[in-house]
Amino acid sequence: MKEFLERTMVALAVVVSCVTTGSEARADLVLNSAGIADGFRLTVFATMNPGNTATGTAGCCRGPFGLAVTQSGQATVFVNDVANGTIYTFNDTDGQTPATASHTLTGNTDAEGATAVGSTFWGGSPSDNSTFTTYNNSLSNIVTKTITDSTGNQYYVERGMATTPDGHIIATASKVANTLIPDSLIEITPGNSVARLIAQPPGLEDGVSLSPDGTQIYVEYSGAVQVYRRSDGTLLHTYPVSNTPDGTGVIAAGPLAGQILVTGNDGTIDLIDTAGNVTTIATGGSRLDYTAPDVNNGSLLIDSADLIYRLSCSNPNCSIVEQVPEPGPIFLFGGGALMVAMVRRRVRR
Repeated sequence: MKEFLERTMVALAVVVSCVTTGSEARADLVLNSAGIADGFRLTVFATMNPGNTATGTAGCCRGPFGLAVTQSGQATVFVNDVANGTIYTFNDTDGQTPATASHTLTGNTDAEGATAVGSTFWGGSPSDNSTFTTYNNSLSNIVTKTITDSTGNQYYVERGMATTPDGHIIATASKVANTLIPDSLIEITPGNSVARLIAQPPGLEDGVSLSPDGTQIYVEYSGAVQVYRRSDGTLLHTYPVSNTPDGTGVIAAGPLAGQILVTGNDGTIDLIDTAGNVTTIATGGSRLDYTAPDVNNGSLLIDSADLIYRLSCSNPNCSIVEQVPEPGPIFLFGGGALMVAMVRRRVRR
């Protein structure tokens, strides 16, 4: 009975927040009863340009792609709006629009996929099929980089990518110089142009995310979510889903820890539990695609045709993605440990 009342209170809290928060009222993607009961919360991070059907900039594969969130300092969100050839950076608060962007870069359609290492954004470059591009928060410093395999063949890094806890980039890539070599799952070390080959799955995969400890890689491929071991590329699990999946995310903490979030092109979000059971937790959206973990608050950003959603959870101690510890508590802990050491030293004397 107590558990039922707690889940009911969570559901009521989510419903009230969706009614009273202005940015959430615009959302067409909504949590269903299962998502509410599990304590998820859905808000709108940004309302983007929907594109124009007459000019061919609307519909599939148009809209906000290339999501990434910086992991240090002032949190900044990177968004590439493919339909309008514009890249934006935003403050990490809900209710954004192109007019509220902190910086804008027009005439650029790169970075279909993106991730962030520290305060630097990394994006795939579909326009020239060969280079990887870095951007700073103000979009004023843009550097193209070539990523190769150990024999010098260039990788085409465009779609799924995620950042490991130790600051490396896991990405899906295809070969440019040698098309006979299969598509690859690779690891990129910033500052090193030669990538490490992890595995060669049967096709270019999408929706890359990582386990909180960085040892397992989650990717979408051909209607399923596959789990690879980062160290040697072993395929550990394959979970079929039916929502035409693209983006993924892994719940890092709380009662749902270890479960996998899957965003679908059919406008739904599925949840895969540790036994492989699939539950739909949100419906009614338009095409859902790329995702970006926000390590600053433990939420997951999800792009749609003209909206970017934020999925978070309100269960006790729940975090959809691994959060970066606040510097204050770390400093206080370090200071406290130092004081304890000094006292012990005096006692021994």
